[in-house]
Amino acid sequence: MNLTTTRAIFRPIWHVPYFLLTTMAVFLTFFLHGFAHWLVGKYLGEEITINFNPAHTIDQAYGQEGNQLPIILAGPVFTLLQAIYFFYVMKRGRDTILYPFLLAPVMMRVLAGIMNFVNPNDEGLVSLSVGLGLFTLPVLTCIFLLYLVFKTSVSYQMEIKFNLQIIALVLVISLFLILLNQYSVR
Repeated sequence: MNLTTTRAIFRPIWHVPYFLLTTMAVFLTFFLHGFAHWLVGKYLGEEITINFNPAHTIDQAYGQEGNQLPIILAGPVFTLLQAIYFFYVMKRGRDTILYPFLLAPVMMRVLAGIMNFVNPNDEGLVSLSVGLGLFTLPVLTCIFLLYLVFKTSVSYQMEIKFNLQIIALVLVISLFLILLNQYSVR
């Protein structure tokens, strides 16, 4: 499918197939991020809850000192790898239908960075633990991910209107999943 065909099929952004694809991209991004926390926790012998964040042990205490940092890092590292993977796939394949799989990690990490104002999580906790300050790693992560999105948008000649629409869609779906998670785990 070439770029012109893809644009014709998947625009406007609210078209049902693109909406469903974007919903799947956001859900998979959140799920796989949480799954990465869980997987590393299990590997280290911890009993971890799997949800959309924060990742923590079931009893809120880590069995061994030093387990917290790798468990916290697992989610963001996987999310970064997802973004890098889809950046290169899109760079090679020139197919805009994969754009939500690149944009979802960016929006996820931006939202997580904002949440550091309320409660430090993931990159914020790692940043604090290595003495860099709460916002150092979250800002660097977001700058890197935004760079990938910017390069892709320029390469594909994506209009600002398209980007704003898909950002809004990803944001609404993300907020829905976060709220669903908040009220389902209690």
